[in-house]
Amino acid sequence: MNTELQQLINTGSIPYRYEMDWISGLYFALAIALVLFSFALLQALASMVIGA
Repeated sequence: MNTELQQLINTGSIPYRYEMDWISGLYFALAIALVLFSFALLQALASMVIGA
């Protein structure tokens, strides 16, 4: 990130919606982790049922 953009963010010239929202980012990362965990769990269960 260049200094001009950082100054715009610090002075409030850029609206809030363009700044990083850490809570939303955290929830998004947790949702992705949950989907990947569910996929791995279902794949393991399917391989046990199929017997491969």
